[in-house]
Amino acid sequence: AGAAGAIRRSVRLLGNDLRIPHERVFFVSGYLFQRRLTRYRTASFIGDKAVKLMVPYLPFSLLSYLLINLAFSVPSFASILIGGGYARTPALDALYQIVTHQNHIDQHLWLVYTLFIVFVLSILLKKVDPRILFVVFLLIRLFNVFNALGVSGITLLSYTTVQIVFFTAGRVLAQGNGRLRVA
Repeated sequence: AGAAGAIRRSVRLLGNDLRIPHERVFFVSGYLFQRRLTRYRTASFIGDKAVKLMVPYLPFSLLSYLLINLAFSVPSFASILIGGGYARTPALDALYQIVTHQNHIDQHLWLVYTLFIVFVLSILLKKVDPRILFVVFLLIRLFNVFNALGVSGITLLSYTTVQIVFFTAGRVLAQGNGRLRVA
């Protein structure tokens, strides 16, 4: 019951109960992060996560834009791409989309970018009790704080505000020496 029960009830408020695979990724990542928190040094942790998550993300994204723009040179491919909703993307627009993840052609890569942001926020806030962070992040998500402030339409922000709740729920469970049981 206790903290784990409260977390389960809070997660259900978001309309999920950890049955969706990517929520599990963030929950387990938060759990493991908390269990090893004393081993991490902030700068080296961020550098390590940048190398493991963002270094593959950036070249893959650049290559995707390059190949799609090249494919527009072949009329048969161009018609398929146009039918799929793609358009030529100038280089500066492509860089902006990759960095901000706004209108990114590889929307499925949101998980990698979001996990990096969640890791960075979590290591920077490592001295704050995860239970307090959980409540704060849950309230931010439930009350849609960023939309209320006029910051809407930023997909990466939306993904982060959802997934950091699951990540922090995993941290709270680990902090309470909870054990993960696979049902």
